[in-house]
Amino acid sequence: IPGGAQVEVTKDNLERYLQLLTVHRTSTQMDQQSAALREGMECVLHSSWIGMFDARELGILISGSSTGFNVADLKEHTVYAGGYNERSQVIRWLWELLDQMEPEDMG
Repeated sequence: IPGGAQVEVTKDNLERYLQLLTVHRTSTQMDQQSAALREGMECVLHSSWIGMFDARELGILISGSSTGFNVADLKEHTVYAGGYNERSQVIRWLWELLDQMEPEDMG
């Protein structure tokens, strides 16, 4: 509503006010954050693929899982770049650290 900040909320317009406030808080107010999240997701997952996942699966993609991941499989399929290889000290430390982690700490 244009000039809505100056409109007094009364018993007569309370329901409309609450509807507009709800839309604002759940949609408009989150537009910038939602766009940033979507842009970040699209850096790792093409936008046409996002529809393949349900809410639970997207949650796991974003936050990880409390069941951890297979370190040996990750290690086997890692492609090194930037001058790093499997013999680089920092890479060896990474694998040592991951091997010692509990699954619930990997999510």
